Amino acid sequence: APSDTIHELIKGDLRVFCFLDGQDRIMVCACGTLKKGRKADPQKVAEAKRMKMLYQNAKQGGRLKLSENE
Repeated sequence: APSDTIHELIKGDLRVFCFLDGQDRIMVCACGTLKKGRKADPQKVAEAKRMKMLYQNAKQGGRLKLSENE
């Protein structure tokens, strides 16, 4: 899959934009919004792509910390 792939989850009026970290099989939710039309808001998709880039840079730089809730 292309590295800039953003997935969109829709439930009612809520849209959540997320991406997969294929190496670890983790889905990362980048941002969300209320659904206003049939098409995804290009600004929210761009925001999700920016969040993915920040995530990948932090991961490559060893700046991510795993937090587990029990």
